[in-house]
Amino acid sequence: MGKKVDSTKNYIFDTDCLSTFLGIGYEEYLFKLFKQIIIPRIVYDELCKYISNNKPKFKERLDELIAARKIIKCDFEIPSEEALLFYEMTHKTEMRGIKVIGDGEAACIAYAVTNKAVLCSNNMRDIRFYIEKYNLEYLTTADIFCILYEQRFMGLYEIEKCWSAIKKHSYLPEEHFSDYYEKMKSST
Repeated sequence: MGKKVDSTKNYIFDTDCLSTFLGIGYEEYLFKLFKQIIIPRIVYDELCKYISNNKPKFKERLDELIAARKIIKCDFEIPSEEALLFYEMTHKTEMRGIKVIGDGEAACIAYAVTNKAVLCSNNMRDIRFYIEKYNLEYLTTADIFCILYEQRFMGLYEIEKCWSAIKKHSYLPEEHFSDYYEKMKSST
């Protein structure tokens, strides 16, 4: 279809993208595609807050995944290029065209830029400016489902169930996965 997973690259997930899989209990499918998932400490903190408010047992699951080194928590040094990029994305400036975004997204973008990682995020409205500015590779939840389907890790029925569950709490570009997939296939 287009996007693929490259085993030589690092994949950094923001809160929204990782929580869509954790929230429905399908995070194991991510590990069929990604050898490791990287999250900034800020994203870990956001996930813990989200999870403790909505699904208390999932913090335990998140910590298990970190202990098993399936998810790697990263910090950036201060001072560093990552810290500077993070600051620029999270603080108002008088420069035209600069978009202030949330801490989790900014930390992921800063990591992706400085480590040539692939950004995994659903929040395109907020991050598109930086994807274009830094020419970042990225995946959304919808892209990940397409890859899972094409690599036969998940069937259409199972993905439609997940898509429906995610759609109750998060934005997805189409009502049904099959509609999205066909649209993407016809555009390539």
